[in-house]
Amino acid sequence: MNYWIDGHNLIGKTPDISLADEDDEAQLVRRLKQWAGRDRRRQVTLFFDAGLPGGEERRWTGGRVTVIFASVGRSADSLLIYRMRQVERKAGPEYTVITSDQAIIKVARQQKMNHLYAEVFAAMMAQEANPTPLPTVTDDPVVSAREVAEWLDLFGPEPETPPPAPIPTRPGRSPEPPQAAKPQKVDLRPRKTDRVHLSPDEVEAWLALFAAAPATVEESPAKPAPPSAHPVTPAKTESPLPTRKKTTSKLSPDEVNAWMDLFRRGRDQTS
Repeated sequence: MNYWIDGHNLIGKTPDISLADEDDEAQLVRRLKQWAGRDRRRQVTLFFDAGLPGGEERRWTGGRVTVIFASVGRSADSLLIYRMRQVERKAGPEYTVITSDQAIIKVARQQKMNHLYAEVFAAMMAQEANPTPLPTVTDDPVVSAREVAEWLDLFGPEPETPPPAPIPTRPGRSPEPPQAAKPQKVDLRPRKTDRVHLSPDEVEAWLALFAAAPATVEESPAKPAPPSAHPVTPAKTESPLPTRKKTTSKLSPDEVNAWMDLFRRGRDQTS
Protein backbone atom coordinates (compact mmCIF):
# COMPACT_ATOMS: atom_id res chain seq x y z
CA MET A 1 0.00 0.00 0.00
CA ASN A 2 1.30 3.45 -0.96
CA TYR A 3 0.81 6.22 1.63
CA TRP A 4 1.00 9.82 0.35
CA ILE A 5 1.27 12.20 3.30
CA ASP A 6 0.78 15.95 3.60
CA GLY A 7 3.82 16.45 5.86
CA HIS A 8 3.24 19.80 7.58
CA ASN A 9 -0.47 19.00 7.96
CA LEU A 10 0.43 15.80 9.82
CA ILE A 11 2.96 17.63 12.05
CA GLY A 12 0.21 20.03 13.12
CA LYS A 13 -2.00 17.07 14.16
CA THR A 14 0.72 15.18 16.05
CA PRO A 15 0.57 16.03 19.79
CA ASP A 16 4.30 15.70 20.63
CA ILE A 17 5.68 17.46 17.51
CA SER A 18 5.30 21.22 16.91
CA LEU A 19 5.68 23.21 13.70
CA ALA A 20 7.78 25.66 15.76
CA ASP A 21 10.46 23.04 16.36
CA GLU A 22 13.65 23.51 14.32
CA ASP A 23 13.78 19.78 13.51
CA ASP A 24 10.03 19.10 13.21
CA GLU A 25 10.43 17.67 9.70
CA ALA A 26 13.29 15.39 10.77
CA GLN A 27 11.28 14.15 13.77
CA LEU A 28 8.39 13.19 11.52
CA VAL A 29 10.70 11.43 9.03
CA ARG A 30 12.28 9.31 11.78
CA ARG A 31 8.87 8.39 13.15
CA LEU A 32 7.54 7.41 9.71
CA LYS A 33 10.58 5.22 9.05
CA GLN A 34 9.91 3.33 12.26
CA TRP A 35 6.25 2.95 11.33
CA ALA A 36 7.00 1.73 7.77
CA GLY A 37 9.64 -0.67 9.05
CA ARG A 38 6.98 -2.71 10.93
CA ASP A 39 5.39 -3.84 7.66
CA ARG A 40 7.31 -4.32 4.41
CA ARG A 41 4.15 -3.64 2.38
CA ARG A 42 4.13 0.02 3.50
CA GLN A 43 5.59 2.55 1.06
CA VAL A 44 5.50 6.20 2.22
CA THR A 45 5.91 9.37 0.17
CA LEU A 46 6.14 12.52 2.31
CA PHE A 47 5.49 16.01 0.83
CA PHE A 48 6.86 19.20 2.47
CA ASP A 49 6.65 22.94 1.60
CA ALA A 50 9.46 25.40 0.72
CA GLY A 51 12.39 23.27 -0.18
CA LEU A 52 15.61 24.52 -1.78
CA PRO A 53 15.98 23.71 -4.59
CA GLY A 54 13.00 21.35 -4.30
CA GLY A 55 12.44 17.76 -5.27
CA GLU A 56 13.52 14.59 -3.49
CA GLU A 57 15.61 14.95 -0.36
CA ARG A 58 18.09 12.10 -0.71
CA ARG A 59 19.63 12.53 2.76
CA TRP A 60 16.32 11.70 4.40
CA THR A 61 14.98 9.21 1.88
CA GLY A 62 15.34 5.55 2.86
CA GLY A 63 13.70 2.76 4.81
CA ARG A 64 10.69 2.68 2.45
CA VAL A 65 10.15 6.44 2.99
CA THR A 66 10.61 8.99 0.19
CA VAL A 67 10.82 12.70 1.16
CA ILE A 68 9.92 15.36 -1.45
CA PHE A 69 10.06 19.16 -0.98
CA ALA A 70 8.03 21.54 -3.12
CA SER A 71 10.05 24.13 -5.01
CA VAL A 72 9.97 27.82 -4.13
CA GLY A 73 6.68 29.42 -5.06
CA ARG A 74 4.83 26.14 -4.94
CA SER A 75 3.04 24.48 -2.00
CA ALA A 76 3.12 20.86 -0.94
CA ASP A 77 -0.67 20.74 -1.37
CA SER A 78 -0.50 21.68 -5.07
CA LEU A 79 2.37 19.25 -5.66
CA LEU A 80 0.45 16.45 -3.94
CA ILE A 81 -2.70 17.16 -5.95
CA TYR A 82 -0.67 17.20 -9.18
CA ARG A 83 0.82 13.77 -8.38
CA MET A 84 -2.61 12.41 -7.46
CA ARG A 85 -4.10 13.42 -10.80
CA GLN A 86 -1.37 11.48 -12.61
CA VAL A 87 -2.62 8.20 -11.10
CA GLU A 88 -5.24 6.30 -13.08
CA ARG A 89 -8.54 5.81 -11.31
CA LYS A 90 -8.39 2.02 -11.61
CA ALA A 91 -5.17 2.13 -9.56
CA GLY A 92 -6.62 4.57 -7.00
CA PRO A 93 -7.48 1.92 -4.34
CA GLU A 94 -3.74 1.13 -4.08
CA TYR A 95 -3.10 4.57 -2.53
CA THR A 96 -4.03 6.12 0.81
CA VAL A 97 -3.80 9.90 1.24
CA ILE A 98 -3.05 11.28 4.74
CA THR A 99 -4.33 14.84 5.22
CA SER A 100 -7.05 16.95 6.80
CA ASP A 101 -7.07 19.47 3.93
CA GLN A 102 -10.51 19.42 2.25
CA ALA A 103 -9.20 20.32 -1.21
CA ILE A 104 -6.86 17.31 -1.19
CA ILE A 105 -9.62 15.07 0.20
CA LYS A 106 -11.92 16.07 -2.67
CA VAL A 107 -9.34 15.06 -5.27
CA ALA A 108 -8.70 11.77 -3.46
CA ARG A 109 -12.37 10.90 -3.75
CA GLN A 110 -12.38 11.77 -7.44
CA GLN A 111 -9.39 9.51 -8.06
CA LYS A 112 -10.96 6.62 -6.03
CA MET A 113 -8.12 6.80 -3.52
CA ASN A 114 -8.37 5.87 0.14
CA HIS A 115 -8.18 8.65 2.73
CA LEU A 116 -7.29 9.05 6.41
CA TYR A 117 -7.47 12.26 8.44
CA ALA A 118 -4.10 13.37 9.78
CA GLU A 119 -5.17 13.24 13.44
CA VAL A 120 -6.44 9.68 12.99
CA PHE A 121 -3.19 8.57 11.37
CA ALA A 122 -1.13 10.22 14.15
CA ALA A 123 -3.10 8.31 16.78
CA MET A 124 -2.55 5.05 14.86
CA MET A 125 1.22 5.58 14.79
CA ALA A 126 1.30 6.36 18.52
CA GLN A 127 -0.70 3.23 19.29
CA GLU A 128 1.67 1.04 17.28
CA ALA A 129 4.76 2.63 18.86
CA ASN A 130 3.47 2.23 22.42
CA PRO A 131 0.81 -0.49 22.49
CA THR A 132 -1.23 -0.70 25.69
CA PRO A 133 -0.16 -3.84 27.56
CA LEU A 134 -2.89 -6.28 28.31
CA PRO A 135 -3.62 -7.03 31.96
CA THR A 136 -1.86 -10.13 33.19
CA VAL A 137 -4.06 -13.03 34.23
CA THR A 138 -2.75 -15.35 36.92
CA ASP A 139 -3.65 -19.00 37.04
CA ASP A 140 -4.49 -18.78 40.76
CA PRO A 141 -6.31 -15.47 41.41
CA VAL A 142 -6.31 -14.27 45.02
CA VAL A 143 -9.75 -13.47 46.44
CA SER A 144 -9.91 -11.40 49.59
CA ALA A 145 -12.08 -12.31 52.58
CA ARG A 146 -14.23 -9.24 51.92
CA GLU A 147 -14.97 -10.38 48.35
CA VAL A 148 -15.87 -13.86 49.61
CA ALA A 149 -18.27 -12.37 52.16
CA GLU A 150 -19.89 -10.21 49.44
CA TRP A 151 -20.42 -13.22 47.17
CA LEU A 152 -21.85 -15.30 50.01
CA ASP A 153 -24.20 -12.47 50.95
CA LEU A 154 -25.32 -12.15 47.33
CA PHE A 155 -25.72 -15.82 46.38
CA GLY A 156 -25.91 -17.56 49.75
CA PRO A 157 -23.80 -20.48 51.02
CA GLU A 158 -22.97 -23.37 48.75
CA PRO A 159 -25.51 -26.20 49.19
CA GLU A 160 -24.13 -29.38 50.63
CA THR A 161 -24.25 -32.42 48.40
CA PRO A 162 -25.52 -35.50 50.29
CA PRO A 163 -23.24 -38.56 50.09
CA PRO A 164 -24.40 -41.42 47.88
CA ALA A 165 -26.50 -44.08 49.60
CA PRO A 166 -24.55 -47.29 50.38
CA ILE A 167 -25.37 -50.39 48.37
CA PRO A 168 -26.88 -53.10 50.61
CA THR A 169 -24.77 -56.26 50.68
CA ARG A 170 -25.00 -59.63 52.29
CA PRO A 171 -22.80 -60.34 55.33
CA GLY A 172 -19.40 -61.61 54.31
CA ARG A 173 -19.75 -60.58 50.64
CA SER A 174 -18.18 -57.63 48.87
CA PRO A 175 -20.54 -55.27 47.10
CA GLU A 176 -21.11 -56.15 43.47
CA PRO A 177 -20.66 -53.48 40.85
CA PRO A 178 -23.89 -52.16 39.37
CA GLN A 179 -24.88 -53.99 36.23
CA ALA A 180 -26.18 -52.29 33.19
CA ALA A 181 -29.85 -52.80 32.54
CA LYS A 182 -30.54 -55.49 29.96
CA PRO A 183 -32.20 -54.25 26.83
CA GLN A 184 -35.78 -55.35 26.58
CA LYS A 185 -36.78 -57.48 23.63
CA VAL A 186 -39.29 -55.91 21.36
CA ASP A 187 -41.87 -58.25 19.86
CA LEU A 188 -42.12 -57.31 16.22
CA ARG A 189 -44.55 -60.08 15.28
CA PRO A 190 -47.89 -58.80 13.95
CA ARG A 191 -50.77 -59.18 16.36
CA LYS A 192 -54.23 -60.27 15.30
CA THR A 193 -56.29 -57.37 16.59
CA ASP A 194 -58.79 -56.92 13.77
CA ARG A 195 -62.21 -58.41 14.47
CA VAL A 196 -64.10 -60.21 11.71
CA HIS A 197 -67.82 -59.50 11.49
CA LEU A 198 -69.89 -62.35 10.05
CA SER A 199 -73.50 -62.43 9.01
CA PRO A 200 -75.95 -64.68 10.93
CA ASP A 201 -76.07 -67.16 8.02
CA GLU A 202 -72.28 -67.46 7.99
CA VAL A 203 -72.20 -67.93 11.77
CA GLU A 204 -74.78 -70.75 11.57
CA ALA A 205 -72.90 -72.37 8.71
CA TRP A 206 -69.61 -72.34 10.65
CA LEU A 207 -71.30 -73.59 13.80
CA ALA A 208 -72.86 -76.42 11.82
CA LEU A 209 -69.41 -77.22 10.44
CA PHE A 210 -67.42 -77.22 13.70
CA ALA A 211 -70.05 -77.70 16.48
CA ALA A 212 -72.38 -80.64 17.13
CA ALA A 213 -75.65 -80.56 15.20
CA PRO A 214 -78.66 -79.64 17.40
CA ALA A 215 -81.10 -82.40 18.29
CA THR A 216 -84.12 -82.62 16.00
CA VAL A 217 -87.67 -82.81 17.34
CA GLU A 218 -89.86 -85.52 15.93
CA GLU A 219 -92.90 -84.13 14.27
CA SER A 220 -96.28 -85.92 14.42
CA PRO A 221 -97.65 -86.95 11.06
CA ALA A 222 -99.98 -84.38 9.59
CA LYS A 223 -103.65 -85.29 9.42
CA PRO A 224 -105.10 -85.45 5.94
CA ALA A 225 -107.39 -82.58 5.10
CA PRO A 226 -111.08 -83.36 4.37
CA PRO A 227 -112.06 -83.39 0.75
CA SER A 228 -113.36 -80.09 -0.53
CA ALA A 229 -115.79 -79.41 -3.26
CA HIS A 230 -113.55 -76.80 -4.68
CA PRO A 231 -110.01 -77.76 -5.55
CA VAL A 232 -107.39 -75.79 -3.63
CA THR A 233 -104.24 -74.66 -5.37
CA PRO A 234 -101.28 -75.77 -3.33
CA ALA A 235 -99.16 -72.91 -1.95
CA LYS A 236 -95.70 -72.42 -3.37
CA THR A 237 -93.01 -73.53 -1.02
CA GLU A 238 -89.65 -71.91 -0.92
CA SER A 239 -86.73 -74.00 -1.99
CA PRO A 240 -84.63 -75.13 0.95
CA LEU A 241 -81.30 -73.41 1.53
CA PRO A 242 -78.37 -75.27 0.11
CA THR A 243 -76.55 -77.25 2.71
CA ARG A 244 -72.81 -77.27 3.01
CA LYS A 245 -70.95 -80.47 2.60
CA LYS A 246 -68.73 -81.64 5.33
CA THR A 247 -65.10 -80.81 4.73
CA THR A 248 -62.34 -83.30 5.13
CA SER A 249 -59.70 -80.68 6.01
CA LYS A 250 -58.06 -81.26 9.37
CA LEU A 251 -57.54 -78.36 11.79
CA SER A 252 -55.35 -78.31 14.87
CA PRO A 253 -57.00 -78.02 18.32
CA ASP A 254 -55.68 -74.46 18.70
CA GLU A 255 -57.19 -73.41 15.38
CA VAL A 256 -60.53 -75.01 16.27
CA ASN A 257 -60.64 -73.20 19.62
CA ALA A 258 -59.76 -69.90 17.92
CA TRP A 259 -62.58 -70.29 15.38
CA MET A 260 -65.07 -71.33 18.08
CA ASP A 261 -64.23 -68.28 20.17
CA LEU A 262 -64.58 -66.05 17.11
CA PHE A 263 -68.02 -67.41 16.20
CA ARG A 264 -69.35 -67.30 19.75
CA ARG A 265 -68.58 -63.58 19.86
CA GLY A 266 -70.31 -63.11 16.48
CA ARG A 267 -73.39 -65.03 17.71
CA ASP A 268 -73.53 -62.94 20.89
CA GLN A 269 -73.49 -59.75 18.82
CA THR A 270 -76.38 -60.88 16.59
CA SER A 271 -78.56 -62.10 19.47
